[in-house]
Amino acid sequence: MICESSNAIFNTAWFIRNGGGNDSAILRFLEKMFAIVFFVLRIINLPVSIYVMLNLPGIEVLGYYRYVLVPIMGLQYMW
Repeated sequence: MICESSNAIFNTAWFIRNGGGNDSAILRFLEKMFAIVFFVLRIINLPVSIYVMLNLPGIEVLGYYRYVLVPIMGLQYMW
């Protein structure tokens, strides 16, 4: 869920761009913030989250179903 926080920045920048604010300072700021937040929350945080989730104590209770979590979390890269 935390990975989706970059979408708010992206959508705000999209509205400003389509509203005619192509040369505004706020748009440049939002684009830079989107790149930083996207990199930190998706590129760095997601592999760490997968590793932590698969190595939690007690995860063995799920059996093979725990490996279903990997493709679901991997889809975050596609979105």
